[in-house]
Amino acid sequence: MLRKAILLLILVYGFILRIAHLGYQSMWLDETISAAAAKGILEHGYPLLQSGAAYTRALLFHYGMAFFIWIFREDFGARLISVIFGVLTIWLAYIFAKKFIKTTFPRLAFPLLIALSTAQIIYSRQARFYQAFLFFYFLSFYLFYTIIIKKEALFRKQWKSYALLIASLAFTMHIHLMGYILIPLFFIIYLMHNLARKTLRSPLTWAAAIAITAFSAYLILRLSPTAEMIALYSFRYYRAYFSQLALLLFALAGLIISIYKNPKPHASIALISLTPFLGLFFIREFATRYAYFLTFPLMLYVAALFKEAKFRYILLAVFIAFMAPSVFTLTPFREAAYDPSMPLADYKGAAAFLSTLEEEYPVAVTWSPAAAWYGYPADYQLNYSLSGLGHGFWRPVNGRERFANAIVVNSQAQLPEEYILVMDAQGARKLPAGNYNFTPCETLFKSYDISVALCKSP
Repeated sequence: MLRKAILLLILVYGFILRIAHLGYQSMWLDETISAAAAKGILEHGYPLLQSGAAYTRALLFHYGMAFFIWIFREDFGARLISVIFGVLTIWLAYIFAKKFIKTTFPRLAFPLLIALSTAQIIYSRQARFYQAFLFFYFLSFYLFYTIIIKKEALFRKQWKSYALLIASLAFTMHIHLMGYILIPLFFIIYLMHNLARKTLRSPLTWAAAIAITAFSAYLILRLSPTAEMIALYSFRYYRAYFSQLALLLFALAGLIISIYKNPKPHASIALISLTPFLGLFFIREFATRYAYFLTFPLMLYVAALFKEAKFRYILLAVFIAFMAPSVFTLTPFREAAYDPSMPLADYKGAAAFLSTLEEEYPVAVTWSPAAAWYGYPADYQLNYSLSGLGHGFWRPVNGRERFANAIVVNSQAQLPEEYILVMDAQGARKLPAGNYNFTPCETLFKSYDISVALCKSP
């Protein structure tokens, strides 16, 4: 009873951290894409964008988002679905520890670490499907291990257990393509648990495992852009998530101890966690949101390590104090520079200012999804490469982009003589040098990483 009461307190506090001032901060780039899709659902019954194109990615997630926007409106409603998945992830941590570590301490330490994790809180407060994917990804593994490997029934009628597993796996793959990697990994895990112990200890088995690992490393080096970029990605991901070296070292020690004591389940968790992370090196774009799901297994093995210590509760308290000191304050803040791959600008403030202008001008923007969500006009979209690898994101059809139906322009000559320019810091940084001249522009409004200016073509 006491354990359940403590778990309830952890869930409640985790919920408070995720929902406090949820609509206060303006949305960042990716959030406005999902919000614009959900807005289309509310207006048309399906995610129809202003251009007439449909945004079909993660449909079920966006229908859920649209439901909460319908009830609560604006940014708060758009983000609420991720808050729910964030709290569910705390609960998932509890049943994970109960299944794979079993002793009492990790059952509460693991959900507490997830509840207070800065990365988990950040992505549980976003109008995007990152937290939903993390939840269904690890839930699918939990269900697969429980139902298929351990042959345990979750319901009296076993078909309901299988149906739940299939539904969770389907949601995972529906939300993000990375979910498909679970199918071959489940097959490997099944073989690993059903091969005889003698076979697992065979030198031939180890030789095959080493050969597969070496071949995978070769593929990464061969298919990724350059070996230098892999080194750069490694440094950036380390700096983003493992700058607190204790987290990595504690988790690694906990994983080694867990594999030594019970090799098959913990090797399986390591396999499903590290394989998609290695796959990130095939993507020619760095983004910490692709890798933050590693915080789930990292915290699991920190809890597993601490359970071995005599002064485990003191260690846990000290670790939390150093890991996430900011989670003990609920003070709202408008500006947040989480990392360069998650650029934030005050689109909400720009929209409010534009609504006060008495005279109408054509509007040129650097990020049309924000205009589509916040409802300010976007007549022209300044074209630039979002990732540095081409201009494919805007995909102009008949010269117009998808989100706000703005005309895609590539140079100053395509803009009218007089216009309003809404430019965020990312657009200013990535616009092709020499294509535009904004010297004659008069700044009318400025907030963090965004400005609104009245411009005249030279």
